[in-house]
Amino acid sequence: MKKKYIAYVLAVAVLGVGLAGAGVASAHGWFGGMASATPEEAAARHTAMFQDQASLLGVSVDAVKNSWAEGKTLLEIAQANGMTADQLAQKMKDAHLAKIKTQFQTLVS
Repeated sequence: MKKKYIAYVLAVAVLGVGLAGAGVASAHGWFGGMASATPEEAAARHTAMFQDQASLLGVSVDAVKNSWAEGKTLLEIAQANGMTADQLAQKMKDAHLAKIKTQFQTLVS
């Protein structure tokens, strides 16, 4: 039960990181306009998500895509590649902090 809870929490965190830049509600609608996104825009967002996750886990984009196609969670993909839940959580925090710092620096500049 604890592992499922951790998997759900991490999945929500990944989703939150993905939505952080777009905002929950925008002039384009809920979830950054995802409901009104063209197929090309949706594909571009998924491609970026797969690239971010592959970078986070240190695996290929194809490995992430194939794992998602098999219905695996990010935690399951990480564990299959020798990463613990705590290590994944720390990497996610570090990536989020780096993104925030970059955005802040852009605003300051």
